[in-house]
Amino acid sequence: MARIVPLLALAALALGAAPSAQAQTGVVLPFRGPGAGAARNIAVREARDYVELTPKSRVQRTARELGANLNSRAGRAEVAAEMGLEYFVQGAIRGRRTRLRVYGADGRQLASGTARRPIGRAGRADVARVMNEVMEQAMERAPARREVERPAEEEERPPAFRRERDEEDEEEEVEDEGPEYEGLLPIATMLVGVDARSRDLSVRLTDGRRRNYEAGIYPDVTLQLQVHPLAAKDVARGLYAQLDVAVGASLSTVERDPVDPSRSTDVETNAWRFMVQAGYLAPFAEDKGRVGVMLGFGRDHFGLSENQTMPGASYNQFRIGFAASFAAYGTLMQARIDAGYRFVLSAGELAEAFGDTFNGGAFDVGLSVGGFVDAGFAYGVRFGYTRYSLDLAGEASDFTGERATDAAVNAGIQIGWAFR
Repeated sequence: MARIVPLLALAALALGAAPSAQAQTGVVLPFRGPGAGAARNIAVREARDYVELTPKSRVQRTARELGANLNSRAGRAEVAAEMGLEYFVQGAIRGRRTRLRVYGADGRQLASGTARRPIGRAGRADVARVMNEVMEQAMERAPARREVERPAEEEERPPAFRRERDEEDEEEEVEDEGPEYEGLLPIATMLVGVDARSRDLSVRLTDGRRRNYEAGIYPDVTLQLQVHPLAAKDVARGLYAQLDVAVGASLSTVERDPVDPSRSTDVETNAWRFMVQAGYLAPFAEDKGRVGVMLGFGRDHFGLSENQTMPGASYNQFRIGFAASFAAYGTLMQARIDAGYRFVLSAGELAEAFGDTFNGGAFDVGLSVGGFVDAGFAYGVRFGYTRYSLDLAGEASDFTGERATDAAVNAGIQIGWAFR
């Protein structure tokens, strides 16, 4: 028994003196794109099971001190040699995909994979799964440690060899950087389509009588252009502009003679409108939602040739609007609601025929659902309601009016293209 104790002590000393296996080191660099923070958090959590992570801030600071670009192979290799790093993890969210890449200590790519966006439990689980796969592949493909840290060898190669490597680094740098933003917003979307539209115009006269014009459902050919001019920027991507144009097609009016209803007269009719708006729609919920205000100017023209019932109306207007949207299925389906008030600046023949002065405005509300696919095809389905209310006063060229209302309902579909 007395001999066993010294042997155990010697064994313990030997084990304590034996060098422990040194953990491999790596860093998870900042990710890019909408929802990048959530994707990077998942990558950090999964990478800890494979390597000992170095804070990204320390790695970025070292890169700045060395003048090294972490988006190039040469830059990664230089930082790896300085800090003893063996793995670099980079990621970017582009459209509905999360791209993950792992680079080795020599700066070369070891593994890559594509997962879903980190939205919902299924999306986060998919990012975690792909992160584990690329880390396992990278560790299998990584060279032995003694073959990794040898930056001086590259300087000993002939100048021609170094030039070839430099050119490769520049090409890889461009590929790695890629577009800064490829998210839910296209730079511009152009849609054309058809609306089914109705119109109900009514004027109440001072003697209690009414003048009414009811247009049945008629088609409007529509054009809509939406622009996010700085969609690739962080804060400025909320800047937004929109143009809406519509022209009535196959629109006709028949006036019945009030004395003899069997007699009728065709009244030439035309209708068109436009509205141009600009504003800021602030993103939230990892860029899935947007909310903001817009200011705009437009004209809504409804023309009738000479008749005994109703003059035409032509509203110049200034609009203050509110808009909110939310992406339910990424770029495939986004719902949006609009509401606004329009200050009527002029009413054309309507105000002149029934009064000397007028005062009033209009409110509108709209609901739309639309989206686009990666190839660029875009669509939109929309519904809208607008109602003008005018108080009339003063002497009139026709009959003196007290109040006029003009309501319109439209529903339509549009197709087009999204430019990214």
